[in-house]
Amino acid sequence: HFYASLESGHTTASTALKRLAAYNGKNHFYRANRELGRVLKTEYILHFLSDPPTRQRVRRGLLKGEEMHAPSSI
Repeated sequence: HFYASLESGHTTASTALKRLAAYNGKNHFYRANRELGRVLKTEYILHFLSDPPTRQRVRRGLLKGEEMHAPSSI
């Protein structure tokens, strides 16, 4: 119900995040979402490690950010 209302537009992402943030570690819904997040993070890391084009794309993005924050040489 939680994700369906978010997907259908019955609630906003900010409202959903506020609701999730209000839960604590004893709440089953909170713990299930925490574990889902861990699974998704692990899946991303495994994909990142096994796919050179993904690593190159991420590296390029990081370098762009570094260039923006680097002091300009005048």
